[in-house]
Amino acid sequence: MTIRIPRNLLARVCSVVVLGFLLGHCPPMLLAQEAAAPATVKINGVFESAKSAELKITGEQTKSWVIKKIADHGTMVEANQDVLWLKTDVVDKQIRDSELELRIADMAMDEANFKFQQFLAGQEMDRAGVERAFQKAKVDYDQYLKVDRDYQLKSANFNLKFSEYSLENVQEELNQLEKMYQADELTEESEEIVLKRAKREVESAVFRLEGAREQHRRTIEESLPRNEIEQGERIKRAEMAYEAAKLDLKLSRVRREIELKKQSLKLEEQKENLEKLRAERKKFVMKAPVAGYVIHGALNRGAQPERPAPFEAGKSLVADQVVLTIVPVKPLRVRLSVSEAELRHVKTGVEVQVFSNVYPNEAMKGEVASVSVVPYSGSKFDCIVKFKPGKLAGRLIPTTGCRVEFPNVDPVSEAKPAAKTEKAAETTSPTPGVDASSAETMVPGTEASPATTENTAESIVTADPKVEVKREDPISGEWTGKVTVMGQEVATFEMSLELKDDDSVTGKLSSDGEEIPVQSGKFHRGENRLVLDVNTPVGPMTPEFKLDNGTLSATITSDQGITITLTATKK
Repeated sequence: MTIRIPRNLLARVCSVVVLGFLLGHCPPMLLAQEAAAPATVKINGVFESAKSAELKITGEQTKSWVIKKIADHGTMVEANQDVLWLKTDVVDKQIRDSELELRIADMAMDEANFKFQQFLAGQEMDRAGVERAFQKAKVDYDQYLKVDRDYQLKSANFNLKFSEYSLENVQEELNQLEKMYQADELTEESEEIVLKRAKREVESAVFRLEGAREQHRRTIEESLPRNEIEQGERIKRAEMAYEAAKLDLKLSRVRREIELKKQSLKLEEQKENLEKLRAERKKFVMKAPVAGYVIHGALNRGAQPERPAPFEAGKSLVADQVVLTIVPVKPLRVRLSVSEAELRHVKTGVEVQVFSNVYPNEAMKGEVASVSVVPYSGSKFDCIVKFKPGKLAGRLIPTTGCRVEFPNVDPVSEAKPAAKTEKAAETTSPTPGVDASSAETMVPGTEASPATTENTAESIVTADPKVEVKREDPISGEWTGKVTVMGQEVATFEMSLELKDDDSVTGKLSSDGEEIPVQSGKFHRGENRLVLDVNTPVGPMTPEFKLDNGTLSATITSDQGITITLTATKK
């Protein structure tokens, strides 16, 4: 891209060339020195209070927070001064309900303790009954082993013997009757009757004896062994039942104790929750922990967002939301975002000069206190500078902007374009007899300033008004970028831009196949700032990009206070 130099400017350049020739100096070398890299590197920052305090909405028991009254943004407050009032109707009802539930839980706990004592008393009786049953079983088994088994054997033997005796008796009676009737003169009919009865008695005795013998055999061979087995099993079952009853009683008690403990713990939890709720209720009026300015919302690296979230009466809040930030006026420090290209100039302990944007002519001495080892976001490094306010003590306002000037650690290497210009000027320096208007010299870009010399290219102009000046075009071309929210990359985008002669910019943006035309754009060379006006699907936006070493970056703050960063580099 080229631009024509006005005739009056060319006349002034020719005058400088002729004057330098007449005085015996070499203007090209002088201009080359002016185009050399600056002695300092300037980085914009913000005055940050070292003791800022955030007021957050927190609570385990409360779930609803609505602003009733809030201190105005920018108000100066004292420590322990009320700054935020929340509505209490919801939490007051929650406390009343919790108190009623706690009373019911207390009564339920008393009832549970009473029933547990009754349970313990019943268990003692059950344990005694189980013990008695087992002892009876043991006694019965011992009785069988010591008495009953032997008695059953003796009884079987006696029954068999008694049956034998009975048979023997009736047989003898029959034999005697037969002898007696043979010698006696009783009638034949009487003899038959008596003998018949005696024979029947013998027959009955024989039958009973056979039964007694069989019963004796069964008792010895079957009943006694079976009874012994059954008695052994009976005492074993009684012992098992006894042990099972004892275990059941023990487990029942443990279960009841656990249930009672759970109920007790739940009651204690209800009491703790009620106490927490009452404590949280006290925080519905928040006080400033320190004296300072009241800032609505959270600060972003010491600075206020471009679009702070409005806080007013009736606005609902969410948990862990920063509602207010109390910013003391001292002590102050400077927080910077350092790019990778600037990092070599920024070292811990380096002495710097700090200039407030409000008081730009008052220099303050400072020193780099810390520099992060890794970027905090993208390619930006965190830097803290401590300084002495001097004459501006008590006049600096936290969250306002400033400029920090660092010594340039390698001014020679950054002055290479000027060195080339100087060499070119030596080869074309005027000599006696040569028209000074035909000599070429190097001058800085017409819009360049000391603060932006390292980002603008020098222009080569001649005394010929027809020669066009070549100006740097760092904007035109294809760009690729990414969108980060809270340090996390969420999307990518493409830009196709073209820089016009009047520094206006046209082009388009695209993301995920959707194109967004640039309504209007402007590149401010002196500030290395690119402003684009685009109409996105969510509404019009005007992002301001800062050009820094071939990187365009912009920061946008949403209505909810979320910081969105756009970063793009050329393909």
